[in-house]
Order: sequence, then C-alpha cells, then structure tokens
Amino acid sequence: MSQKLYTVRGPCYVRVVSENVVIPLGSHPIKKGDLLYFDHIDGMYSLCHIVDEQNMKHIYICHLSAFSEVEVIDLSELFSFEQIRELIARSGRGKDGRGKWRTASLKDMNDEWVKASIDYVEEDHPHRKFYIQELEYRKEHGITIPDLENEPEQ
Repeated sequence: MSQKLYTVRGPCYVRVVSENVVIPLGSHPIKKGDLLYFDHIDGMYSLCHIVDEQNMKHIYICHLSAFSEVEVIDLSELFSFEQIRELIARSGRGKDGRGKWRTASLKDMNDEWVKASIDYVEEDHPHRKFYIQELEYRKEHGITIPDLENEPEQ
C-alpha cells in the first residue's frame, strides 16, 4: 500500500512508487522502483540513501520530496533470515565509545553487541526485530559469540 513519504515514520526502507519523482537541484537522481533507506523529513525533502538491493549497501545520499508516493518495505519480504544475517551490519567503537572502530554483520556481532543494539535502537527501528530474531536463532542453534573486546590481547 502506497502512502506519502511525509506520513512514514523513519528510519525504514521504502520503495519509490511515484512516476514523476521530485528532487532538489544537486540531489542524486531517484526513479520509480528505487529502494531507499529513509531517515527523516527535513522541510520539503527527505534524507535518504539509495540502497543496492544485491548487498543492501547504501550507495549514496539522496533527497526525495516529502510528498512522493512510497511503499514501506519489510526486508523479510525480500530476503530469508539467513540472508538478512549477512546483509545487516552495525558499526561502532565499543561500549564506552573509545574502542577501535569496527563493523560487523549481524551474524558476526558478539552476543552483548546484539543485546545492546536492541536496547539502543527505537522500538520501530527497521532492524530491531532482526536483532531479537538473531538472539532467538543463536539460542535455537547453540551459537554463542563472546565479547572479545574485554579479553586481554595475546
């Protein structure tokens, strides 16, 4: 079901439904059918990222008009959970923000990082349900990934 972008609560994934896409001067082009990671509305336009559907990487920043027609997309409609575990990633500098910068896919995040991500993101964040599902998946499959950040270096 399509709706105006200004009625969508970000962050989330959306697919552009509008035939005539309106963007500000200087924005990367956007066309009908593009998958975007919508962050928020900023005045008449939005802050979005064009998403490469093969690897779910954010290709570049773009600005779709707030009155554009979009469809909210649930990643589980596009990918299996096994694929989602590979595609979703987080970055950070550890618990206190002073650690080494690191990025990990969901399947490689340590258990504490996954738990902290659930607590950190808002209830309706598009990845939150996958963090919860990941913990359930690990419990069912006997997977434990320890937090190596707190272990002494060899």
